[in-house]
Amino acid sequence: MARPKKPSDERQAEKIVIYTTAETKEKFQTVAKASYISESNLGELAIQSWLKQKGGSLLEYPESSFHGDLTGSLHGAELVRQRAIEVPFACKLTVDDCLETWDGMVSWIVSHGSHYEFYVQARESGFKVIVGPSLSGWFLALPVHEVCLDLASPSDLFYNEEKVFACSELNQVDGISAVSALNALYKSGFFS
Repeated sequence: MARPKKPSDERQAEKIVIYTTAETKEKFQTVAKASYISESNLGELAIQSWLKQKGGSLLEYPESSFHGDLTGSLHGAELVRQRAIEVPFACKLTVDDCLETWDGMVSWIVSHGSHYEFYVQARESGFKVIVGPSLSGWFLALPVHEVCLDLASPSDLFYNEEKVFACSELNQVDGISAVSALNALYKSGFFS
């Protein structure tokens, strides 16, 4: 039986990424079966316990007398905050002395703590961008193009556009859209 979908205003804005093993999954299945509780409810209890511990509260982990701590797999977990946003940006590109302009929108952003993911919509297409600070400035990865660029600060649009033009493997329209979106997010205060 499928779970009913939640209305869009009640959907979860935070996601938890859990790195698990086949052994951990089997452990959850065994405990759930022995406890007459669904795996998803048992998982929810473990996650809620982990979240409370991350928040500084001390709370007992859900346990089974046979299997002990069920949140062991959560010790390497990462709390991911995904936010739906609407950050508009404008782009321009000169090709053969002809100026092309277009508008775009960043529709969501995820902070992983050390780096960010966001989704760019521009010129009737969309793609994911991964960015973050590095020792030499910032990096920008476009998984759909299998390209990663070494950039300056997100505020330095001129230099970052030059890096796009220098990359022959990258579609210039998507590259300009990505660095313009990064610049708009920076100006909106998302990386402070």
